Amino acid sequence: MHPLRPDLTERLWECRSLDIRVWVRETQLPLPPLPVYIPRVQPRQGFESPKCQALAVPIERITGSRRVLTAGEMKGILGAPPDTMLIVTSFHLDNILELLWGKRRELVKAVSGAGYDLVTVPDFSLWDGDTRLEHRYNIARSLRMFELLVEAGVPTLLNVSWYLPQRDIDDWASFLRGWPGSRAFSIDLATLNRKRDWAWGIRGLRRLFEQIGEDWEVLVNGVALKERIAEVSRICGHVHLINERPFQLAMSRHMTVDELCTSRTQPTPRAQMDIFAVEAQKMKAAVPVPPGSCRLRAAVGVPLIAS
Repeated sequence: MHPLRPDLTERLWECRSLDIRVWVRETQLPLPPLPVYIPRVQPRQGFESPKCQALAVPIERITGSRRVLTAGEMKGILGAPPDTMLIVTSFHLDNILELLWGKRRELVKAVSGAGYDLVTVPDFSLWDGDTRLEHRYNIARSLRMFELLVEAGVPTLLNVSWYLPQRDIDDWASFLRGWPGSRAFSIDLATLNRKRDWAWGIRGLRRLFEQIGEDWEVLVNGVALKERIAEVSRICGHVHLINERPFQLAMSRHMTVDELCTSRTQPTPRAQMDIFAVEAQKMKAAVPVPPGSCRLRAAVGVPLIAS
């Protein structure tokens, strides 16, 4: 977002401010008791989800051409039992998030009556080469989406993103230390594939928790390697993990990543549900569960006073 673009004033106005702050006087609803691992799935023909405590679905999969699918309808499509916790995630490609932003008020209104247990806010990208104005604009847009969801009575949580640790992380830390709502937020680490990018993300995460303490629940998106899961857990303490690894392996009918990536290896003849269940259990076992975890079960609604 260049400072000379003609619609700059309009785009800044819709975000109200580029500071990390929240304006909402509604009550943040209690968050559900999240399990340590939540597999994300895509509605696909022929795929039927095995019984899980919770499942996540991408937000673009619930938004049809005419209306938003309800949680009950989505469970029927996935073949999930009625008591399954269903979470809508917004960690997706920029073109999808931009479409959601353009119709954000209509979308939030529709989602508010759809019966989902939790809806995450969009994680707008902070890319190398973008201006600092663009970085703070995208952070602010996530905060505005959080406000809209809270005002509509949708269970949600903050999303923390940063580009400059010395500025963005420190601003987040200052904000979170005085946060009166649920002590929980989400982070998206799915794009940190290269080692140097991962190291950058870990430095920022460590800097944040050095300032806010470990008394937080963190919904982590996109991490699948065991060593990386362990590293994030050591920093954050109480982690809830979301990724699509079991679904991807099940749809490819492969039991391991090696089988998926190596054409010479024959697929293991297992049913999709077996593959999904086995891999989901592996992911669950990879997430350390510290004493006192799942404190979100006791969370209560807290009025969020405009700051």
